[in-house]
Amino acid sequence: MASCRPRLAGIGTAPRLSLLAGVLGAWYVSSSTLVIPRLGATLTLGLVVAGQASPAS
Repeated sequence: MASCRPRLAGIGTAPRLSLLAGVLGAWYVSSSTLVIPRLGATLTLGLVVAGQASPAS
């Protein structure tokens, strides 16, 4: 059975946008984990939705 582990050598050939998306995704999960206990889940989700909707309008 072939190994399913990713190869680090492939990072150099990955599109830069994919790498940026991975970093921003990790940042989003980390910051949500820290913010939810302080603001609450409802307010945090509301801020995320408002932040996504504001550039669209």
